[in-house]
Amino acid sequence: MSDRWLDVERVFSGVRWLAIGQVVGLIARFAVSVALAHLLAPEDFGLLTMAGVFTALGGLFSSLGVGPAIVQRPEVSIPLLRSLATVGFVVGAGLSGALVLGSGFIAEFYGDTRVAPIAASLAMTFVVASLGMVPEGLLQRELRFNRLVSIDLAVLAVSASLSVGLALAGLRVWALVVANLGGTAVRSLLLVASSPWRLAPGFDWGAIRGVVGFSASVMGFNGTQYLQRNSDRLIIGRALGAIELGYYDYAYQFYMYPLESVTVVLIKVMFPTFSRIKGDIEQLGRAFLRANGAIALITFPMTVGLAVVADPFVRFVFGEKWAPVITLVQILAPVGLVQSIGATPGQLFLARGRAALRFWWSVIYTTIFVAAFFAGIPWGILGMASAYAIVTIPINIAGFWLALRLVNLDLADLWRTLRRTTAATAGMGAGVAVLRLALEASGVRGVVVLSICIPVGMLIYAAMTRALRPEALQDLFRLLSPRIQRSRPANWLMLP
Repeated sequence: MSDRWLDVERVFSGVRWLAIGQVVGLIARFAVSVALAHLLAPEDFGLLTMAGVFTALGGLFSSLGVGPAIVQRPEVSIPLLRSLATVGFVVGAGLSGALVLGSGFIAEFYGDTRVAPIAASLAMTFVVASLGMVPEGLLQRELRFNRLVSIDLAVLAVSASLSVGLALAGLRVWALVVANLGGTAVRSLLLVASSPWRLAPGFDWGAIRGVVGFSASVMGFNGTQYLQRNSDRLIIGRALGAIELGYYDYAYQFYMYPLESVTVVLIKVMFPTFSRIKGDIEQLGRAFLRANGAIALITFPMTVGLAVVADPFVRFVFGEKWAPVITLVQILAPVGLVQSIGATPGQLFLARGRAALRFWWSVIYTTIFVAAFFAGIPWGILGMASAYAIVTIPINIAGFWLALRLVNLDLADLWRTLRRTTAATAGMGAGVAVLRLALEASGVRGVVVLSICIPVGMLIYAAMTRALRPEALQDLFRLLSPRIQRSRPANWLMLP
């Protein structure tokens, strides 16, 4: 049995495990978000997000690019692992102290004293999370995603129980804060317990010197990503306050669902897999296109479908107090279609050893995004969301052009991979939109519209996918368990 066959099977096994974890996690997180939407106010989410903008910045620096550095190295030594763990702990402890001391300045920036104790409490996540960085990197390197999935589900159970239980007890925003702290602590403990390597202090400059440049580029890229993903929250929190930020952040969660449920699954497998075949340009290019095709096959209909049924969905599931989220979801959900595949070029940059190129490209597009956010703020959160949507498409096209050049491909190759899925998604979206308008014109509202439109949309997409047969359909079929593969719906979808 060849090593290549083993690698392919390990990749599909890794994706399968991650897919199981993401599906279960997505359902659980959605149920928790619905419960919290009824138990808490938009202001509570806004306050957490205000503090979260700064804790995310600290988390960025505390990571030190450790995970990618461990995955990317051909070999890792005990001195290197001990050095990375030691530096990570020291930096995490320092950042925790700095954020506690700076919590008053954060509150002053927003003009809201309630933010200070929240930021000081969340600061403790840095030092706690640092303990799990090296064990997590080792598990990713070996494609041990079954363990990572089990850990993430256990953490989800703990944080969900804490957040809902404390919200029921009337703790409001502190229910979210304590759940965040508890989840971080449990994750680090389980990562340490699940790794064969044991934490031990030590520092060897000779061992760590070889990863400094790579880690610096990864951290630089993560820094620009932080700015791109949080500058809108920072601007809204400062200019419009906690309530408007709460609405915006909740809509952003909808936009992130496809990325969290599908794209993250494949990206976690893509980098270690691409790193193993980085010398074979042709094979790497094929793998990159197939990965994007698989992502699009699932995320494209999710994002378009969400935009079409946003109004009845938000009003029925979350309640009328969240009605301002509807238009934001309609603007941001289609952006998720582009962003769901737009996160993949970065993995190709890393696999080809072009972390510096990825960093400088991120500097350019982050500058464009921040400028767009400032341009949109006079029109409130709708202006911010619209500005984000306008610049997303050209930026992602340029990113793919840069990445595809590294494997001797071009945008036409990517379009050939996505065109059939795009056609099936467009047909589904048009069909569901017409059906929804017809139902509402006849007086049907709320849950009845959803109960009709969602299954009809799934049937339309399945029928068009079967007729058009995108290449990614076979890859998706291989990810299914043998029992599901033998089922009648799966066979109907695959047979000509």
